[in-house]
Amino acid sequence: MATVGDESDDASDTIEVNEDVTPTDDEEMVTIQTQAVAREQMISWQVWQPVLLGLVAAFLSKFLWEDYVYSAIGFDSQWWIDNGSLLFSGDILTFLFALSSLQWYDNWGKRAKMVISTSITVNFCLMLLLFSGLFCWPIIILVWVLITVVWGKYRLSPYRTGIWLGVGGAVALILGGIMAHFVL
Repeated sequence: MATVGDESDDASDTIEVNEDVTPTDDEEMVTIQTQAVAREQMISWQVWQPVLLGLVAAFLSKFLWEDYVYSAIGFDSQWWIDNGSLLFSGDILTFLFALSSLQWYDNWGKRAKMVISTSITVNFCLMLLLFSGLFCWPIIILVWVLITVVWGKYRLSPYRTGIWLGVGGAVALILGGIMAHFVL
């Protein structure tokens, strides 16, 4: 009789073997070879790195937008003064994700898929915020929490990782933009 122990946090399996059993004429002895199974660790860099990069992008955007970028572009609209910093922070965040993807992925194709899906997700969240107001921010936070809870258990494709990073980065951009407004 062989039993396999319940899954636990450690990587070893418990196997009990009853050596006293001898096969009869009608039964055969079956040998089963087992291999150690590497369990996937719950990945956490998709949770804290977008928050850190989003906060950095929000503060850099607040620093650079009005003094350097806005004057260089030459827009004369009040809308660009009010909302340009948030959109510019999305561009900075996408650039930071592209730089960070050099550490996250070895394959250039996977990097490109992740960066493209991240930039689309960040821009979608920011446009949703700009045209719907702060009412959508709690919804974006709830989506990020849901994605983290559900997808955090699995190894994801670069597209899904990009969506996860984009939503988390958008939450951090909004929070960082509010913090930067009061600090700077």
